[in-house]
Amino acid sequence: MQKIIFIIDRIEGGGAEKQMLKVIELYNINYEIIVTSLHEPSGEMKTLLSQSSCEYMSFRFNNLSDKLRIINYLCFIFRIRNYIKKEKVRIVFSYLEWSNVLNIISNFKLKTRTFLNVRNHLTSQYKDKGKGYYRLSKMILKYFYNKSECIICNSQAIKEDLKENYFIKNKINVFYNIYDLGYMTNKAKEYMDYKFIDECHLNAGKVFLTVGRLVSQKNLEQLIITFSDFNRTQYGVNDLLVIVGSGPLESKLKHLVKDLSVNVIFIGHISNPYPLFIKCDYFILNSKFEGFPNVLSEAIILNCFPIVVDCFSGPREIISNFEIIDYKTELKNVECLKSGILYKKDDSLANINLFESLVLARVNFYKKTDITSKLKSESFGKDQWSCLL
Repeated sequence: MQKIIFIIDRIEGGGAEKQMLKVIELYNINYEIIVTSLHEPSGEMKTLLSQSSCEYMSFRFNNLSDKLRIINYLCFIFRIRNYIKKEKVRIVFSYLEWSNVLNIISNFKLKTRTFLNVRNHLTSQYKDKGKGYYRLSKMILKYFYNKSECIICNSQAIKEDLKENYFIKNKINVFYNIYDLGYMTNKAKEYMDYKFIDECHLNAGKVFLTVGRLVSQKNLEQLIITFSDFNRTQYGVNDLLVIVGSGPLESKLKHLVKDLSVNVIFIGHISNPYPLFIKCDYFILNSKFEGFPNVLSEAIILNCFPIVVDCFSGPREIISNFEIIDYKTELKNVECLKSGILYKKDDSLANINLFESLVLARVNFYKKTDITSKLKSESFGKDQWSCLL
């Protein structure tokens, strides 16, 4: 059986890893799948890999410090290249930027089909790290990405970004993410005892949910400040914001909540957030940038009404039910679209557009069955991947 290798930076349960597993499930019937990563995978993800009928292989030095990362990458290139030649591997997929670059280097002058997956709006991602970092990324990625057979991204905005800002001239395909509707529905039925949600509902309050890593990209500080301003206008009703996730900003955000005396609960990282989508009334995404946010799609599939910032990239396409894919089209500050509310990004401490969206959602309470979306089709995202090889 012909082998396919999948390379990814980290395997820790993020959106890229989950989507990689979905693609593996499509291909493991006809191919032998090898998965590798630049960092040691988490125990939870090792279990998921084994359940996906694929083999995990390490091509790096173990227990090498981050200071010696370059040595580890050189070791990775040498070992995986030898493996590709020895086993006559002809197809290699990679996910995220370091893995994409190492994919091209490892297959230099080999007859390998290289498919690079770009999962973030790179201009937003690298500009957030500084001008120097952004310029360097443009030089490196332009050189290596143009040597691949094909680049696969998961939103129209990422495709345009690669063409216009990174000068990618070879083939770029937009393949939207894949979702297992049956699995999500079953996991959402699992019992979880969140009495604080029931208590909020008993007191006529509404529960707003956000899910993601507690990092700068997710813009949670602005969300908490804006939610605090909004909640003070509710006149006797104390709505609740539930934050699911962990990360380096946890302590800072908890101090902010205490200072503002706002009704916010942190419940950390949980492996199954789906029951919360069922129990909560609204889902909020306030990120500075995204790729194609899985958590937003999951909220829509489970009918948790979304209130979403119009950032690069993905939200505009998802909330318009894939009718608005041109990011140059100017939208109103707050738009009620087919699959939710979309509001304009604002760099102020509190986002007035988010504030207005919260008020709009609160006044016009949306029922769980109100969300229309192509995401709810079983074939969504699968057909393109099935026809690729």
